[in-house]
Amino acid sequence: MRNQNNNIIILPHFERLSVIFIFYIIFCINLNSQEIRIDDLKKHIEILSSDEFQGRKAGEKGADLAAEYIRKQFKEIGLVPITNEYFQCFNVISEIQATDKNQLKLKDTSFKLYKDFIPLSFSSNSSLKSEAVFVGYGFDIKTKNIEWNDFSNVNVKGKWVIMLLGHPELEKSDSKFTNYSDARLKVLTAQDKGAKGIIFIAGVSLNKKDELISMVFDKSDTRADIPVINITRAVANYFISDTNKTIEKLESDLNKIQKPLSFEIPVTLEATADVVFKKSPTCNVIGMLPCQGSDEYIVVGAHYDHLGLGGMGSGSRKPDTIAVHHGADDNASGVSAVIELARSLKTYEMLSSHFPAFKKNILFVTFSAEEIGILGSTYFVKNSPVDLKKIKAMFNFDMLGRFKDDRTILVGGVGTSAEADSLLDFHFKDSNFKISKSNQGFGPSDHAPFYAENIPVIFFSTGPHEDYHKPEDDISKINIEGEKEIVKHFFNIILDVVKSEKNLTFREAGPKTRSEKGRYKVTLGFMPEFGDSDKPGVGVSGVTKDSPAEMGGLVKGDRIIAIDGKKVKDIYEYMARLNKLEPGQTINIDVLRGDKVIVLIIHL
Repeated sequence: MRNQNNNIIILPHFERLSVIFIFYIIFCINLNSQEIRIDDLKKHIEILSSDEFQGRKAGEKGADLAAEYIRKQFKEIGLVPITNEYFQCFNVISEIQATDKNQLKLKDTSFKLYKDFIPLSFSSNSSLKSEAVFVGYGFDIKTKNIEWNDFSNVNVKGKWVIMLLGHPELEKSDSKFTNYSDARLKVLTAQDKGAKGIIFIAGVSLNKKDELISMVFDKSDTRADIPVINITRAVANYFISDTNKTIEKLESDLNKIQKPLSFEIPVTLEATADVVFKKSPTCNVIGMLPCQGSDEYIVVGAHYDHLGLGGMGSGSRKPDTIAVHHGADDNASGVSAVIELARSLKTYEMLSSHFPAFKKNILFVTFSAEEIGILGSTYFVKNSPVDLKKIKAMFNFDMLGRFKDDRTILVGGVGTSAEADSLLDFHFKDSNFKISKSNQGFGPSDHAPFYAENIPVIFFSTGPHEDYHKPEDDISKINIEGEKEIVKHFFNIILDVVKSEKNLTFREAGPKTRSEKGRYKVTLGFMPEFGDSDKPGVGVSGVTKDSPAEMGGLVKGDRIIAIDGKKVKDIYEYMARLNKLEPGQTINIDVLRGDKVIVLIIHL
């Protein structure tokens, strides 16, 4: 020790021991602060899933409160903001409104909005005055097992088409008609036949009380090209009263014989549909733990939004219940892990005897709007605050607080890097957890847009449970001790990656597609772009190796705008076209590549 004159001072033995003891205590305190702290994990989950945060629905006050809470934590930890006050904001649709322009008339009779009719959220804002045709369930199906064409003996060109929602086997969970029952698919089918307006009715088997369907946002702001409305059975029966038929009897007969019962209706209907989307801001929260001299990054992320108060169209598994959906596991548990990993890694950096402690910068990102289509992570990737090519790995945490009896941890994206499998084996070899690995890089969470950009991803979850997307997903059900244990493992895995001079080696793992596999008979083998509904067609963000798409010449950046001469306006129309294709079929697709349209031949 030296005095003010820089002379060495020799401390007495007792004082030297006191100084050493003080430094030892400080070191122990700092070392302890590097540990994952169970009280803090619990506190974050408790606060984020509280009633005050109102279910954290993107675009609403509860999500704003959550974002501010996370920002405060990042700031206290000492993470560096690389965006405006840690926020990266974008707009989401928060409300759908039917304006007073909506009308429905038959001769001199006007019907009441919300009582007799309502526009569907994806309706075009347009009007039509025309004759009407009843077309049963609106099917045009020709497969080995089903042949049913509701349009075969009627002319619907330029007319209103009236049809039932759903399908004739609603009581069967594995009905052969399920894939043909989507409302958007039915609209597209009728539109291909020349219809200029669609009127849906809910039959008795779907809605005994004869209520109008809820006007809900279906996670896409793309619109049909024609007006689409829903009317009550009472109004529909008024329209067909001169035919001596009723909707109830028609539905019953259709369900029994499973054949068309279409007919023209001797009325002229006049209607206007007008729907307004209200948009509200929501924000990703980003904090960086910098590494001096490095221009490479890894992302440690989790989504913080949830379902708000639930209700129809929210994703709630109790859609008839309006209550705070707390989302303690989904995904306050993941956010809590991200915050405490940030705290522990920051402490490790401060205590490290090496400078810099890491070889890469670490971006801690909590995403908004995952529940309405992984919009936050998509926005981040498309508007990355750092060079996207410099992001070398992405770790995603989604639901970490509810273990099964066998203590299984689900790990996705293992095949997206050459090193992930051995990395996981090493860090979990002496644990009492069971690791269930999936190689595929794509999945229904925020790692998907990163994988689409050829970034290695690892996704961790303890999996769904009976309270998933219900109000009952609250703090009382969280296994906080178990979460602490697995977050400690995550800490060591991330530490290995950021301390290594080498990066994870990307490799393609599984189809890059959201929903082609399983539901459909064929697959093209590409991954659609997310959050690009302002552009025509369906964007291609990645093509699977050796797939029909790759062999046919489809490349990343293309936009599919037609299949076999029929337009593809958005992802819904693409899926509808895909649903009609058969294995072994050869199709042509129109692709917008840059500013040129080219035609590709693809064999399925």
